[in-house]
Formats: sequence, structure tokens, C-alpha cells
Amino acid sequence: MKTSYFAKSKKTEGAVSIAIGTPWWAQMPKYVELAPSWEMVQDLKAEGNIELYTERFYDQILGKLSAEKVYIDLEHAILLCWEKYDKFCHRRLVAQWIKSELGIFVPEIDYVGEDELYANI
Repeated sequence: MKTSYFAKSKKTEGAVSIAIGTPWWAQMPKYVELAPSWEMVQDLKAEGNIELYTERFYDQILGKLSAEKVYIDLEHAILLCWEKYDKFCHRRLVAQWIKSELGIFVPEIDYVGEDELYANI
């Protein structure tokens, strides 16, 4: 499992969208169980409250899932959403959740530093 964003990895084999909306050109499987709701996305854009978004994402999305099942389902996938690697995004919340639940580091494609990946979360 790795993470990236649509613009960088649109033609990457193994790419899976975990976003609520996927670009029209992105012909790839979707794993909607990891997608935030439109309401969550709109509230984040309107308010910019990352802490509230994170809390809601854990409560409403990740809290209802098994990290082990998600990892088994997506072990060889590249999880994609919209934000560039240096911006706050839910795919890195998923990566952090996998690490905290299973002890497995989920890297961002073409990015080496683990500490900085979590700095924007």
C-alpha cells in the first residue's frame, strides 16, 4: 500500500480512488469506504478546521472499519485523492491509521521522509 494524488498518478497501475469524487479521466477502481462525505469536505473547505475534520473522519469513517480488512483489500494498491503530497488530506489520515493500528508504514509515492509526511496531519 502506498499513497499519491490523482494528478501525479492518474495512469499508475494499481491506483485506487478513495475520494468522494473522482476525476472523469480516472478510470480506476474506487474504495468508497475510505471516502469522506461531501459534507465533511465542504465543511473543511468553508471552515478550514483540520482538527474537526480529522475527528469526524476517524469517528464517521475509520471508526467503522477494520484496519486489517482495509489493508488486506488494498495491500498492493496506491490510494489516491486530490491533494498534493504536501497538503493536508484524508489519504494520509488513512496511512496514519494503518500505521497506528497495524504498525505498517504507508509511504507516499516518490517521497522518502516519514516524519514530514505526518507533519501536515
